[in-house]
Amino acid sequence: MVYRPKNLISVFAMLGLIAMSPMSAVCETPASQKLSVAAGHLVIEHMKLPAQFKNADGSSYSAKLDAMVIRPDDNQKHPLMTMTHAYDPIDPRGIFADEFQDRAVEFARRGWVVVAFSRRGYGLSDGPFVEVRHGCNESSFILAGQVPAADIREVIRLMGQRPYVDASKVVSVGFARGGYATLALAAEPPPGLAAVINFSGALSLNEDCSPQYIYDAVATFGKSARIPTLWIYSSNDNAIPLSQAKQWHTAYVKAGGNAEFIAAPAFGTNGHNLFRYGIPIWTPYVDSFLQKQGLTPMHGLLPVSSMREINDDD
Repeated sequence: MVYRPKNLISVFAMLGLIAMSPMSAVCETPASQKLSVAAGHLVIEHMKLPAQFKNADGSSYSAKLDAMVIRPDDNQKHPLMTMTHAYDPIDPRGIFADEFQDRAVEFARRGWVVVAFSRRGYGLSDGPFVEVRHGCNESSFILAGQVPAADIREVIRLMGQRPYVDASKVVSVGFARGGYATLALAAEPPPGLAAVINFSGALSLNEDCSPQYIYDAVATFGKSARIPTLWIYSSNDNAIPLSQAKQWHTAYVKAGGNAEFIAAPAFGTNGHNLFRYGIPIWTPYVDSFLQKQGLTPMHGLLPVSSMREINDDD
């Protein structure tokens, strides 16, 4: 059994039924909780996904990606949703898939098979840390999205082989650098990818690096991306100013990308925390977007009171 950090707060607390921080006290019950309760239960499973990657010289290598899967417990096929994290070159081993449990539950109870995972070199995943950006040019900014997108692509491929996954309908969700990676994924979509949700998608700039490079990189993604994307940024995001995010969105759409932009209200002292703590705020945006794309797997919400756990770490 692989050691896995335990959550200190119950799923109920993380869903907002009990305030988990001063910020979550803004709205303790998600608007979506008004939906009816659907029959059924959820199951949570931990696993290692045997992904395959290529080195710069074209050779291949394997890396098991640590993953947490939360899904309806009904022996039926359900559409797939991947969920990936931010960028941390200082302490990548400190980012674990389990940290997404509250958000994964919120989607799983809507009928999705949700897989939250750590990319190569992060958390309990194998492989080298490959996300350091080299150089200051458009190509380096494009690669900064394509490299983590390769991890998402492998997770989609591997999860599509599971008997409970409907691989014809896939949505990829990403936060911060993970959100930026989903835009690169949408530019070269794997089979089944139907939509992308970008929460506070970000890419840091060196002081001597022109912001024009990231606009050009985002535009490059938009040139070939045709699947619908949802961009959610808070008005007081301390990592990405809203004005900058809107400029990236404009560049993406002008190049041909399909993107809906949500300027969410200020959240606490830093809107970059919206995805983590603001479930009651962003669920209506996401529900509306997915409904417009015909991606509503079921009506009502599955209860979480008796979520069954499976461990498959070996």
